[in-house]
Amino acid sequence: MYWLRILCVGLAAVASLKAADWWRLPFAGTVSGELVLLGEDGPRLRWQLTGLSPGESNREVTFAVEGGDARVEGRAAINADTGEGTWRIEKGDFGLATWFAALAPRFGEALAGVTADGRLTLSGEGTLVSGKPIGRLQVSIADAILRKAAADWELAGITLEGDFDLEGQGELTSSITTLRQGAWMLHDGRVGLALGSGKLATVTGLQVSGLGGKLDLDPFSFTWDLPEVDLTLRLTGLSLGELLTYLPEALSEAVGRVDGRVDVRWSQAEGLRMGAGWLGLTGESEASVRLTPFPGLITSQLDAGNPGFMPLQRIELGQTALNVTLLRAVFSPEGDERGRTASVRLQAEPLDPMLKAPIIIDLNVAGPLDQLIKLGLEGRVSF
Repeated sequence: MYWLRILCVGLAAVASLKAADWWRLPFAGTVSGELVLLGEDGPRLRWQLTGLSPGESNREVTFAVEGGDARVEGRAAINADTGEGTWRIEKGDFGLATWFAALAPRFGEALAGVTADGRLTLSGEGTLVSGKPIGRLQVSIADAILRKAAADWELAGITLEGDFDLEGQGELTSSITTLRQGAWMLHDGRVGLALGSGKLATVTGLQVSGLGGKLDLDPFSFTWDLPEVDLTLRLTGLSLGELLTYLPEALSEAVGRVDGRVDVRWSQAEGLRMGAGWLGLTGESEASVRLTPFPGLITSQLDAGNPGFMPLQRIELGQTALNVTLLRAVFSPEGDERGRTASVRLQAEPLDPMLKAPIIIDLNVAGPLDQLIKLGLEGRVSF
């Protein structure tokens, strides 16, 4: 949202012309002109000022700026002797498609290929002290869309409400109806953002629903030109069934819910990278799984004449489900003392009443965590 700060500071600069005691100049009638913002290919704007002098010491000015799918209208009143007065933006309307396209190149590759659709409304008011404007601006966006077709992602149903001073410091809240990346879908996103001095910003809260549960980011601060940021993602009540797509292919079916925490690093160069974290069953929630058919996963330790051979074979072939009593996954991208970047322990009991002993499955991964969907380099099963 750095472009909001650009807007705030820009409007303040226009209103703070450096001519000494500019408010003392007698002005009546109308003047107009044209200006181009954001480079030669930026939006072309037509501006108009209309001045009135209803009294010897009083000045009134109305202003309008239009072009580039935008229009801003307002007025100011000032005392010519003291420079004291008031100002107000009565109408402000911007087409996001035009202005996002004009601003996006200022952010380098981060927004390359991203398009926007929707409208932004602007209002504000304040006072003039020795001719200098002081006050606040309000911005609002409803039902906007951001998308990047080449990367197959889209943010839809974006709403935003913000309140800022003329230095660009303030707070905003935003919501997103859906966030889609390919076939992956999140929904009902909520974010709070505080803009500080300079390029400093703080995300005061971020929550989104998906995978059957909720994902929350811990508050964090960053600067708009920082190429990377470290995040902590907290997971609550995620559905094991919906997670199957993103987990190793050891399970063909899963019921239950998990909580967890994962550290994530974002950089412009590498995007999102998963860090250390864990996943585990939610509280005392019931869970069950069915293994992907894997002949010999369990029965390789048994003779064919063992009375437990056939029931256990049905488990390893995915024909019999297991009641899960313990499920714990730990991620260590730098590797633990055994060189593992991830380990998963599943402790379960067969539904078959003939089998009373617990089954323990340990899955270990050595290698990049983005390859976790592979089974890893070693597996061990005991019962």
